[in-house]
Amino acid sequence: MSALPARLPLYASHTPLFEDLSNFLLSHRRLPKLGETRPPWSYCGLLLQYVILLSEAHPNIVDRWSYHLNILKHQALPTEPIPLLNFSTPHPTPLKAINTWVDRLAYHEGAWKGFQLFVDWLAGMLGVSTTPSTLSDSLQEYLYRTVNVGLLLEHPSDYLRAILSDNRKGSWNSHAFFPTPHALCELMFQMTLPVNEHLTKDLRTTSILDPCVGTGRMLLHASNTSLNLYGMDIDPLVLTITKINGALYAPWLAFPLPSHLFGQAPVPPPPAALRAIPAGTPPPFRVDDRTITTGTQLAFAWDAA
Repeated sequence: MSALPARLPLYASHTPLFEDLSNFLLSHRRLPKLGETRPPWSYCGLLLQYVILLSEAHPNIVDRWSYHLNILKHQALPTEPIPLLNFSTPHPTPLKAINTWVDRLAYHEGAWKGFQLFVDWLAGMLGVSTTPSTLSDSLQEYLYRTVNVGLLLEHPSDYLRAILSDNRKGSWNSHAFFPTPHALCELMFQMTLPVNEHLTKDLRTTSILDPCVGTGRMLLHASNTSLNLYGMDIDPLVLTITKINGALYAPWLAFPLPSHLFGQAPVPPPPAALRAIPAGTPPPFRVDDRTITTGTQLAFAWDAA
């Protein structure tokens, strides 16, 4: 890959974690490759550069990275809305590929540890972790040669959560994580979204927090609306997976935008679906201090205390 888009050094220079990779990009005008003194997988964030390139060039991949990088470049939110992604049930082709990669590690390290080591390796290669992988060079070279992030980008979904909850060997999923279906995540998010707030506020600046984030499914669906996403969880493994999902599908989740951007954003035209809602239409679901309202049904009183 000789011709290197300018946006790669731009992003690497924004992130101190990528200093080694940034210096290589600026010096050689290409990505590291096999056969050099320093192996490619030793550069933090190397695989992220391929995610950025694929997002820009592949016709079947929604290019959210250009949107994210342009915000960083201009230090302002654009008038264009967030590029929409449709998150759905894991596609069988990427899911099979991930299981193949994990199984190769499991053959050497055991099932559960193999999965953990794959998550750690992927996190480092996507630049969301600085912890060096403990895998041997031969296994890292295998992953470097075979892991195709394009498969994951073409079919957006929470693949690692699906594998984590599969509990194939009987010792997985010790914290009893079970994925909420993507369709239900979308419904839950839409139920909590203020219907008319887009008229006075740019919803991209809305702060959205998931206090039990798991692997970030709810925030992935929220990423179609907000650039200001937060999450927390007791389990560091699922937090790492959340960051991986962010690097793949919602860059502002894995690499938060500067907070000053959320206080002075222009209000874009509302989406067509919202423009079609007549003025005064009640929200599909609302809870206040005294009532629960669902659509046009009667309000049900409740005791806030």
